[in-house]
This record gives sequence, structure tokens and C-alpha cells, in this order.
Amino acid sequence: MTSRSRLPEGFAAFRDDFGEIIRKKRVSEGWSQQTLADLVGVTRETISRMENGAWPLPDTLYGLMRHLEIDWGDFAVPGVSERPPKRFDGSPRGEDRFHMGQALRKARLSKGWTLQCLAGRCGMSAAQLSRLERGESSRSKFLEDDPRDAELPVEYRRYRFKHPLLRRVEWLGSRD
Repeated sequence: MTSRSRLPEGFAAFRDDFGEIIRKKRVSEGWSQQTLADLVGVTRETISRMENGAWPLPDTLYGLMRHLEIDWGDFAVPGVSERPPKRFDGSPRGEDRFHMGQALRKARLSKGWTLQCLAGRCGMSAAQLSRLERGESSRSKFLEDDPRDAELPVEYRRYRFKHPLLRRVEWLGSRD
């Protein structure tokens, strides 16, 4: 039993046979790895790695759940996680990062974009984008101090995304 990803409340970890569950469900549907990869929006190699024990990124996991018609109870162990999710460090800048990430994720999902899609457009990996969306990248090359806060002490300066597309997407997600 291994805990690698943020799980919903009530689940402590992925089952050790997660990859086998994915493989069996794919085979029962009569799909090749390539067919499932095309449906989920990842490479065939990604499906192969997951079936052999690698853990999926959140968007990949949700794609698998949707196309294979599986739910958390099918591949996660009920219980309380030993590692609660780390939201942010409690500082004003940490809170800023967290809310920026939430707005970014909200807008990305409303556009129907995968992590891979937006990350590719911005010249970063899906893993980097995922960390930004969770507010976990305090030293990211994709964040900078907001120039409007130049006169403030560093600990009170707001962040902004360096890439214009990330700034635009985050703005769209924060409008509500």
C-alpha cells in the first residue's frame, strides 16, 4: 500500500495492484494500450508504465476513471492518510500561491485542457504545472514578484505567473 497522490477524504492510499486493475479493466474493454492512451490523452508508454506500477498524474487518473468507469473504491484503500495534503505554508505568499493555483486549475478544467496540453503550451512539464496548481512551487522559474508590489517587503509581495498564457488562464479562473 503506497500513498503518492492526493486522495479524497476517506481513502489512505492506492492499492498495490493499481496497475493490474487498470490492465484488467482495459483488456476487458477490448482496448489496446494505445486505444486507452488516445482516450485519456497520454502516450502508450504512460499507460504501460502505470500498468507496471507507476502512479498517474491527477488528470491522467481522472481520465482513466472516466473511460474505464472505475471509482476510488476500485483502486484506493479506505482509511485516513498518514500524510495529509500540504496546502500552503500559512504565509501571505504561500496563500497567494495556493489561490493562484486553484484559479489556474479551475480555468484549465473549464477549458477542457489537460495538464499536458497547457504545460506544453507554456514550455513546462505536466508535473511542474501540477505543482503550481497545488501551490507547492515557491521557488519556481514560472513565478515572479508582481511588479506592482515592488515597494513592499518581500514577504508581502504577491506572485504572478511569468508566462502570459498562465497569467491569462489564472485570471479567468479567479473571476468568480
